[in-house]
Amino acid sequence: MSEPLHINLHPGTGPPSFECIMVDSQVIDGDYWVQFDKTYYYPSGGGQPADHGTISADGVKHSILDVRKRSEILHLLGDSANIDSLLNQTLTAEIDQERRDVLCRMHTAQHLVSAAADELFGATTIGNQINTQKTRIDIGIESRDSFSKDYY
Repeated sequence: MSEPLHINLHPGTGPPSFECIMVDSQVIDGDYWVQFDKTYYYPSGGGQPADHGTISADGVKHSILDVRKRSEILHLLGDSANIDSLLNQTLTAEIDQERRDVLCRMHTAQHLVSAAADELFGATTIGNQINTQKTRIDIGIESRDSFSKDYY
């Protein structure tokens, strides 16, 4: 099982490259997913998209297009060529820093808007969808009738 370093030692913005070992690969619905012994890649969940990036060995790079958490953390490869040769090999993994940094800022902004909605209106966030271009925040309120007309 992958050690989820994104939770234990979250590097936040500007994540550094790291070394990992590919311990498993599997085909799910025609897509190639791999598992590492450890990972800093953030999996999708709770309205937050997954990190993207690359893994490389011996000058050959493979794209990481998605990351999902099940009982283990799986990484979707963009190219499956020679993937079996990477099994049990030490790889260099690089997280797309620009994407991670934008998503971190969007995540923080979502928390600020949610806190303001709670403080001003007693509203709660009932859902959200963070992305690199825009973020949707679903805020539940009991009734607009109790608000001052100054707020809308």
